[in-house]
Parts: sequence; C-alpha cells; structure tokens
Amino acid sequence: MALPVRPTTRHFTRATAAAGNGQDAIPEPVPFLTPEDVARVLRTSRAAVYKMQERGQLPGVRRIGRRLLFDRAALLDWIGQNPTSSLNGVQ
Repeated sequence: MALPVRPTTRHFTRATAAAGNGQDAIPEPVPFLTPEDVARVLRTSRAAVYKMQERGQLPGVRRIGRRLLFDRAALLDWIGQNPTSSLNGVQ
C-alpha cells in the first residue's frame, strides 16, 4: 500500500504542476529555497550545498528552527554577479 504524498510547506503554482513532477522548475512565488532547490540551481549535491553554507560561501542563509533556507533573490543575484568559466586560458 502506497503512503499518501505529504504536501510541503512551499506553495506550488499550476505552471509548476503542469511542468511535470515539479523537479525541473522552482516555483516563482517562493521567497526561500531549500537546500535541495539550491543544489538543483547550482547543479551540485545537497551535501555540497551544506558544505558551502558552513564555509560561508552562500548568501541569504536563514535558519528557521532546524530548517535551513536560502533567500531566493539573494542567491540569484549572487549567481549573476559571480560568472566563472571553466575554460579560462583554454583555446
């Protein structure tokens, strides 16, 4: 017998639900992202996100109780301000 799906605290839009399983898109009205969301945005693992947070490398970190949340706008601004290329000096 399958367990019922428990809704999360985030508010999903119809556009997100229509996008499939919700894994590909981050809902627009969400002001905070979970470590899983940040890992998807940065294309890394959740463990790497926690390590980056411990080192103080990620902006907009909020701890609410035991939950670790990231300010969506601060993270996206930080990504836009820190463009890097893995092809530095390679021709």
